[in-house]
Amino acid sequence: MKVFELCFNPKNKISKGFQYAPTQQEKKLGFFYMVGEVSEKEKSNLVFLEKVFSETKKEYYKEKSINPQKALDCSLQKANEVVSSGDYSGKIDIALFSVKNESFYISKIGKIKIIKASKRKIEDLSDSFYSYEPKLFQSILSGKICKKEKLIISTPEVSQLFSEKKITEKIKKDEWNSEITKDISSLVNNKFKKTSGVAIIIDNQIIEKKKKQKVVVAEKKDSFNFKKMVKNFILFFYREEFLSFLKKTVKKIKPSKKIIILVLAVPCLLIIGTIATNLQEKSKIKKQEKLILNMEEEFREAEEENDIERMKELFQEAEEEKKENPSNKEFERVHSLIKEELIVLHSGGFIDDLDLIGEAKKIDPEKIILNGEDIYFYSTNESVIEVLGVDETYSLEKSNFPSTASSDGSVVFFFSPPDNLYTIKGSNISKKTLNLPYENSVFLSLSSFLGNPYFLDDQGYIINYSDKNPFSWTKNKEEKVEGGRSIAIDGSVFVLDEVGDIHRYYMREKKEIITFSIFPELSSEKEIYTSRYSPLLVLDKTEERIIVISKEGELLKQVYLRDLKGLKDLAISNDGKKIYLLVNKQVYLLELEI
Repeated sequence: MKVFELCFNPKNKISKGFQYAPTQQEKKLGFFYMVGEVSEKEKSNLVFLEKVFSETKKEYYKEKSINPQKALDCSLQKANEVVSSGDYSGKIDIALFSVKNESFYISKIGKIKIIKASKRKIEDLSDSFYSYEPKLFQSILSGKICKKEKLIISTPEVSQLFSEKKITEKIKKDEWNSEITKDISSLVNNKFKKTSGVAIIIDNQIIEKKKKQKVVVAEKKDSFNFKKMVKNFILFFYREEFLSFLKKTVKKIKPSKKIIILVLAVPCLLIIGTIATNLQEKSKIKKQEKLILNMEEEFREAEEENDIERMKELFQEAEEEKKENPSNKEFERVHSLIKEELIVLHSGGFIDDLDLIGEAKKIDPEKIILNGEDIYFYSTNESVIEVLGVDETYSLEKSNFPSTASSDGSVVFFFSPPDNLYTIKGSNISKKTLNLPYENSVFLSLSSFLGNPYFLDDQGYIINYSDKNPFSWTKNKEEKVEGGRSIAIDGSVFVLDEVGDIHRYYMREKKEIITFSIFPELSSEKEIYTSRYSPLLVLDKTEERIIVISKEGELLKQVYLRDLKGLKDLAISNDGKKIYLLVNKQVYLLELEI
């Protein structure tokens, strides 16, 4: 992605473009920009524009755990404070926007022109904002800039000039090239008397890596190298021709002399072998050091160019080297360095401080269930169910171990294969035997809604029970989920499949499939959770992370626990404000701001 800032003959107005490149910690929020113009050319008005950018930029990066759209919304509140302060009361045209990877978020005041151009079409996004107060930021437009698309943000006169001189049309037809640059330069140099303004052009082109040129130098004669001489001498004795010659010679020697030769030869060969091994090991270490340096250099280049695909390739290379050379901790360091940066670029963040709520005392739990204020611990290989902070436990029948459980805030369900459903309501526990939908049915996941249990079976069907008898919940059998893994309900039914796609059902019909791109890819150990007022949460047990997705399918963030290892399960409060995490035997509270 490249960014071009173009200034055109400021004469009767003050126009300025602003760009901010984030620090390493700020990169998850992307890059921040502003295009601004005021109609009265006074020094104080330039200071006013600079203040708008400075204050909004500071607010944008203030909270690094939120997503770019939320960050821009916070910065717009600060911008409105500055604009309303009375420092400037004339005509204002300002656009504030941020770009992260292929996503952009933008808001504006006045007649700033916003154009998205590609080979196929030119889209004018300028009228996509509502505004009841002409001098306040009131709405945010978000979208994607796909590969080879351009986003052009310009003040009114510059946009008119671009239109008259067919610059936008040329940008649409071609990739950014020297001809377009020359045309724009000519516009700047020609000093159009009636034109002033500024434009920022975001060009999401594929940046080609510069090929390193080979330098040919005169052949240099090798100077004497004692170390190299010893190495060649040792390797000579390992040559196949010498070993064959040695074998024939030994056969000709008398038996009595063979013993003497053997006694003398063994220590010599051991010494030679040790030296050869050491030399080979040193050579291997040098090659590894060179490889690590090259990988770090390429990673820094890819980071500067925001080349995520190249960074992923380097990550795979580092992963392979780490496996092949487990004793070399430098490969592990480079692997962790690249991984953490890619996580940040994919909306990742690390949580350092969590509140400890309590821990299980009587069992080693694998999962938790939240019912009102009560937290239930259970394990798939124990028949005891423990409640946090309560001495009494619930016991299932002998050899009945719960495989999955659910609560809707009023009742808790525990399912023990093949057909036992235990219900805890108040302080009472009851059991009923379910009639299975077909022979050898296997239920993988359980969720509940309005007091009724819903199962996902290993065939991908959603089975509802209002009593003991099964009911195929979807209208059409064809709407099952191939490779379904986990189910969650909030009125809609969400099914997570084995590749990480989320299938949303409503009114017994499949409505959509939500897909999202994430790094690292989801592991096989994953579950989906939600509540009526929370986003979708996916727990990836292998990576020990929580992925937060809006119910419209936008990846909001992924959360890692920096210092805690052993994340097993989570539960969400009904209001969606609290997330309880089971880490080993402890329960921690996470209040996630979205």
